[in-house]
Parts: sequence; structure tokens; C-alpha cells
Amino acid sequence: LAAGDAPCSDGDALAALRVQVDSDRPYVQSDLADRWAAQLSAKRPGLVATEVDGRVVTWTPCEILRQHLRMRLQYPEVRLVWSDEWRTFDLEGWWVTIAGLTFGDPDAANGWCDQRSIAVDQCFAKIISNSRDSSGTTKYRR
Repeated sequence: LAAGDAPCSDGDALAALRVQVDSDRPYVQSDLADRWAAQLSAKRPGLVATEVDGRVVTWTPCEILRQHLRMRLQYPEVRLVWSDEWRTFDLEGWWVTIAGLTFGDPDAANGWCDQRSIAVDQCFAKIISNSRDSSGTTKYRR
């Protein structure tokens, strides 16, 4: 499924996304939780939103998986989380790609996005946690 045009079924893509979340969870819990990180993407099936290349996409499980795998190749430290599993996300049903690095404050996380010239609406500072609610856990870039 890593190839952009590989055949893909939504069921297979959802299964692959769940496997990736399960695989990444221990690292997220031990190394990323309760610290500032850079959120690179949050997508759910049916969302109509711009891809990093500017194309408007109606996101399917296949498109979400393909984007995550591309980001994983571009930024090897990224991890995938499911918003339903973390209290700092108010919305359910989102596949969220985060950089697997932590920062001392939200400005440093946003600086990581800036250094990679990622669009301001695509990358911003986020704390992923189950020990607090969502208040104060997101800092958008300007």
C-alpha cells in the first residue's frame, strides 16, 4: 500500500491504520505523551480538506493511509494515533499523524514545522495525553 496508486480497499486500509496505531501506541505512551509535539495531520473518512500539495481531497481510509505512509517516509520519526484513545482530542474518529519528537514548549514544536516549511494549517503544536483534558494542549501557528 505504500505506492500511491496501489489498489486499496477501505476495509484493508482501516485494518492497516489500526495495526499502525497499535504498533505506535507504546512509543507514544512512553516517549511522547504529556509533552509538546508537532501534529502533522488529522484526517477522518469523509473529510473534504486540502492535501499538503494543495489538492482538495475527500478523505477515504485509503487516502489517509497513503498520506500517513508518505509522511512516515518523509519524516521517519512520525507516529499515528487514534483520537478516541486520548483525552486531549475533543473530536472522535480522527487518525492523527504526529512527529515522534518532543519539545520543551509549543513554540519549539511550531518551530519544527517552520523549519520544514510545512503549511501553517497543516502542522502545529499539540500535547497528547490521558492525564489532562484538551484545554491548553494545542497552539496553532500564524
